[in-house]
Amino acid sequence: MKGYVAFVVRRLKKSKMPVAEAHEKIAVLLNKHKIKAARGGDKGGRKVSARTVRDWCADVRADVGCHGTAAREYKALEEKYPSTRYDDGKKLDVLRQDYFNFLEGFIISHRCHEAK
Repeated sequence: MKGYVAFVVRRLKKSKMPVAEAHEKIAVLLNKHKIKAARGGDKGGRKVSARTVRDWCADVRADVGCHGTAAREYKALEEKYPSTRYDDGKKLDVLRQDYFNFLEGFIISHRCHEAK
């Protein structure tokens, strides 16, 4: 999950969305799908905050050797979906929504596999 989140944050940043706004909007999306920030605790984890998203991105950036799962996910996404120019006629709001939809699709798919 963290690798996908970091990937979408980076793409939103490249689309000139303020990073703090990207963190907040992604936190809202994750909470909508009941993604928890941490396992354990007496309530099974806590809500994802913008700070959580920021920390996840920092964790991925810090793993320059791609030793962790999140960094490997991020690297694979960057290779699979090379960065494109943002002046190809697509409006920024449409492009950004595409990134949110991409992340939401992953969340839904991931949740379906967890249920099996």
